[in-house]
Amino acid sequence: MFSISLFSTAQKADFKAAEKLILIRKDRQLKNLDVCLVNAETGVLSVLFSEQTWPYFNNEYTRLSVLNEGNDIIWWSERTGWGQLYLYDGKGNLKNQITNGYFVTGRVERIDTLGRMLYFEAFGRERGSTRITA
Repeated sequence: MFSISLFSTAQKADFKAAEKLILIRKDRQLKNLDVCLVNAETGVLSVLFSEQTWPYFNNEYTRLSVLNEGNDIIWWSERTGWGQLYLYDGKGNLKNQITNGYFVTGRVERIDTLGRMLYFEAFGRERGSTRITA
């Protein structure tokens, strides 16, 4: 039997226990998604909000960005016909649409929570341009 220490005696790790888990639940056909909250103590799952992904599911961009210990959630959706970013609160209420326009928002590259800036890829915003980072 072996024992491995991940921290030297000079280091101290102080981890805060997670009270909740936020996850994406997909149906077998990948047509319906639920963003769910799981209580880590009780295991109770509740649906925060749901999304239909018909006619196809875009696994590349359908991601969650969970901020402020789960009090803010950034979600990518094609509900308008264009891939855009939306901000929800930790209870699943839509706060606002972050991006809007005739372009597709791609991957979120970086989030500056202190400066409240979001850096992301975008495609098709200007004629002749295939990639934009804003």
